Amino acid sequence: MGRLSMQKHHKHYAFTLVELLVVIAIIGILIALLLPAVQAAREAARRSQCTNNLKQIALATHNYHDTHKVFPPAAVWLANYGTDSANFRDGGYGATWATMLLPFMEQSALHDQYDFSLPSDHDVNEPVVSTNIAGLRCPSDDELTPTSNSGDTNPNNRYAKGNYAARAGGLYSNENGAPNGWENAQWKGPFTYRPVRSTKMADIRDGTSNTVFFSEILGQPSGGDCRGAWGRVACNTFSPHTRSTADEWILGPNANTKASTNLYDAPPYCGSSSVHPECTDDASDGSGGTGARSRHPGGVNCALGDGSVRFVSETIDRLIWRAALTIQAGDNSTGI
Repeated sequence: MGRLSMQKHHKHYAFTLVELLVVIAIIGILIALLLPAVQAAREAARRSQCTNNLKQIALATHNYHDTHKVFPPAAVWLANYGTDSANFRDGGYGATWATMLLPFMEQSALHDQYDFSLPSDHDVNEPVVSTNIAGLRCPSDDELTPTSNSGDTNPNNRYAKGNYAARAGGLYSNENGAPNGWENAQWKGPFTYRPVRSTKMADIRDGTSNTVFFSEILGQPSGGDCRGAWGRVACNTFSPHTRSTADEWILGPNANTKASTNLYDAPPYCGSSSVHPECTDDASDGSGGTGARSRHPGGVNCALGDGSVRFVSETIDRLIWRAALTIQAGDNSTGI
């Protein structure tokens, strides 16, 4: 009798197969419900960091203006840069806006290493432009090439990549026309290509709170594609028109064509079969510009001239988008 009592006392109970399957199903449902929330929280944190990066760039731009009384140029074209192999690699491509902002972004050591009289990928400057700078990269773009290959014979491979671009150059004079250079454009952006004169605060007649200065772009991992290279001319500027046909003269955020959205990969360089950034097909000054793009769902972060940062929807009206990218057209971009 005592033995039977002990056996009953020590009897073990286990889950049945049905109970086990129910528990597994409940766990699976909980994971399915929580995972999107976790992913959304992570993206929100990345987007917040991206916003802060743009704020710091905008602040650096204002500090540059306070020091030099002009905004930095989008890029500098060099003359008489020589013909030896070290000098001639990348033609007359000089410094970019990002290079000039280095001392205002706590990167004075890099700035002091850079020789502004030489092309950007000269042996002297290569260690600078091949340096990855966290403040120039959006954490949501995990496909960006981590670093460039110093000494590579392809000039595009010697530059570190970033995700922020200055609004440079001009827009089409009219919907049926072609771009005709910064000085002659009806709608101008805030950043110029030297030797054209630099822009001053007083030139922003549409108001700094109505004008986009910087946008996100997607740097490409391809070695033959310079998009996102922060130290290379025309690779860290953006434009709303990147095709040679007037039919596609205004491109919204994340768009390849004016009717498309959510298209991250850009078309090839217009008029060329090689892989380069999409561009303004501008015979008079050759200025190129990458389209505004990001890995954030629904749009891109943009820094305005007053230092504020706004998230611009990829469904924004193209005329409002155009208005926000000009400095003195007398238009209104309050819709941004």
